[in-house]
Amino acid sequence: MAQQFKDIVRETSIADLIESGRPFYSVDSSATVEETLLSLADNKVLSVPVKDAESGEYTDFVDVLDIISFLSTLCKDINSLVRMKVESFTDQAIGEIVNLSNKDPFITVNSSDSASSVHELFAKGVHRVAIKGEDGKVTNVVSQYDFLKFVVKHVNEFSEIADKPIKELGMVQSWVLSVRKTERAVACFKKMVENKVNAVCVVDVVGKFDAQLSSSSLRGLTADTFQTLRLPVEDFLKAQKVPPSNDLSCTGQVTLREVLQLLIDHSTHRLWVVDAAGFPVGIVSITDICKVLNK
Repeated sequence: MAQQFKDIVRETSIADLIESGRPFYSVDSSATVEETLLSLADNKVLSVPVKDAESGEYTDFVDVLDIISFLSTLCKDINSLVRMKVESFTDQAIGEIVNLSNKDPFITVNSSDSASSVHELFAKGVHRVAIKGEDGKVTNVVSQYDFLKFVVKHVNEFSEIADKPIKELGMVQSWVLSVRKTERAVACFKKMVENKVNAVCVVDVVGKFDAQLSSSSLRGLTADTFQTLRLPVEDFLKAQKVPPSNDLSCTGQVTLREVLQLLIDHSTHRLWVVDAAGFPVGIVSITDICKVLNK
């Protein structure tokens, strides 16, 4: 369906998918959960490689969903959240909870390899891979979002697909996990872990799309702000200073080209698909985009 674009991807190296000289962020396995959450927030990333304290090698990724999964093991319900010692969460060594979510495998690729190899991985739902230089050392990370920016740059190479509605392209996942905006944040994060998703749709009192709670919403949480997890999700998002996300939606009739631009404009990984009345009926993500361009 997009052979011309696939040819360009094949001729592009993985190193060319990221900006030259981009900083490489990582944490040591001895870093705490609180330190890691602050680092993720400061650097505006969702995941970082973890350096083993003994070998000095990068062996795993840790992402926010791993941290949420750890939180879920500590907090079975709101009562256990009230009773627990905050330090049992914030002071946990990050090296002991890597890939607890089983959603972030540590995959490495060579910087000189064709971008086709990561395109295939991203189409299967892998969110990021570590890049190795000529010396075999990990030098950076390439993510689905990096690939999205490459896709947008070459959108005119697959106009026959780009200008079709996403519903017609079969890109809309019809299953939506939603929570009421009055539900407590900790319960909403627990639902994310139980359903192995990175975000949930927040709906208002009548069930219409209102906002998004994603794993990124937890970034920057500290021991001092930990108790905000007890708040209703709409208040938690405000306390975490998460920008309003009520515009992260579209209908199934928008084109792929429009979806690509919306994802870039809002620096997001997904859009919630709503019907004419504003009720959520599906979701479209970067994984779905990678799939349709890999056919």
